[in-house]
Amino acid sequence: MKLKNVNFTSIIIVSMFVLCYPFLKALTSQSNRLLVFLDALTINSLLMVLFGMIYHLHLKGDFDATAYFIHNSSSKQHISYDDFCAQRQEKRKGSFNYPLFLGLFYLVVSYLAARLLY
Repeated sequence: MKLKNVNFTSIIIVSMFVLCYPFLKALTSQSNRLLVFLDALTINSLLMVLFGMIYHLHLKGDFDATAYFIHNSSSKQHISYDDFCAQRQEKRKGSFNYPLFLGLFYLVVSYLAARLLY
């Protein structure tokens, strides 16, 4: 992950979506709202880490062979595998893995908050 490719408006938008469920879950809880918030945040963080690891594989090109097979079987124009991989790599250039970064960040935040408060 190169931090020079980070778009902070995207981080803010994704963070709002990540924090929405734990916040609503804590509001609807009858007791111990902070614990409910931290539990929901931990679950969201673990899911984001999972999706981030899959997206990391995508960014590294591990699914290019499958995409090439699907592209050539469904398209009339056939291109070589090397050209296809070069096109895909050019599209992925400069991408940042927001789910993995934010998932790890919120996982650490929820762990530290739970250790400090409970």
